[in-house]
Amino acid sequence: QDRRVTSPDPTNTTHTATATITITIKQSDTRAPWFLPCTKLHNDTSVCISSPYSGRVNISEMSTEPLLLEPGPLYAVDPDYTISDRIVYSIVGGNRDEVFSVDADTGNLTMNKTVTSPNSFLLQVMATQVSNIRKYSVATVEIKVINKSNFPPSFEKGVYNGTVFVGLPRRSFVYQAGDPSTPLVITAMDEDFPDV
Repeated sequence: QDRRVTSPDPTNTTHTATATITITIKQSDTRAPWFLPCTKLHNDTSVCISSPYSGRVNISEMSTEPLLLEPGPLYAVDPDYTISDRIVYSIVGGNRDEVFSVDADTGNLTMNKTVTSPNSFLLQVMATQVSNIRKYSVATVEIKVINKSNFPPSFEKGVYNGTVFVGLPRRSFVYQAGDPSTPLVITAMDEDFPDV
């Protein structure tokens, strides 16, 4: 704003000056990384809660590819979008016998060795901002250990015939065609489990 500068000396003349001040507002680093997908709480854009991740591996078999996880791959972002700091990943808990590793840059979870017991893993994976290690989030990843399926299940019959009575509510029984007193039974077999 212009302001008159006056001097007590009457011989001096009055002068004015103009200055332009530029103020740049930078976003501060206020939020920790968010694992995606996530859900914002009550229209509050500062908090976003992610669901746990889950995956599975076959017992006594080592995958050389990144593990497939639900609801998707491990991925975190800096929610301070104008800063958009780089995120690095690390496993901070639950990694018995160092079976798994995580790529620090991509978040891809891979196996270092085979799993020899059927016990599941509950990993804690941390996403940290590179420029501020105090800005981090931890996600839970449950890895179930399963027996490999060598055979697909198959139905005992190729065609099943049933009868449904008109006007019955949903979830009513379907009866065997030709025998309206016997419920229709559909059976399947899996050669991986011959005794079941």
